[in-house]
Amino acid sequence: MKSPKLASDEPALRISKLERETLHDRAYLEVKKAIMSGAIRPGATITIRAMAAALGTSPMPVRESLSCIVAERALVMLPTRSVTVPLMTAEQFDAARIIREFLATASSTG
Repeated sequence: MKSPKLASDEPALRISKLERETLHDRAYLEVKKAIMSGAIRPGATITIRAMAAALGTSPMPVRESLSCIVAERALVMLPTRSVTVPLMTAEQFDAARIIREFLATASSTG
């Protein structure tokens, strides 16, 4: 008797494989989402322990994810082992506005 074909052998089945997601990856995504949504306000100071407690994890994956976000300049590491969302200066705001306007114009003209 011939064994049935498994779904993974089907060439017409186009499903992406599940990727393993670490606590570091989840913490990174959640913190970035909180920054971009405004849940973490500019100027607010957050400790690694408080963030770990909010995410329901140990401090290590949070520390790793915060280090990555600090390297991206979306957070600033403070000497007290905490982080803050930097305040935007008027110059930074103007630069972001000019870039956004340029991109909007460029995308609308094709």
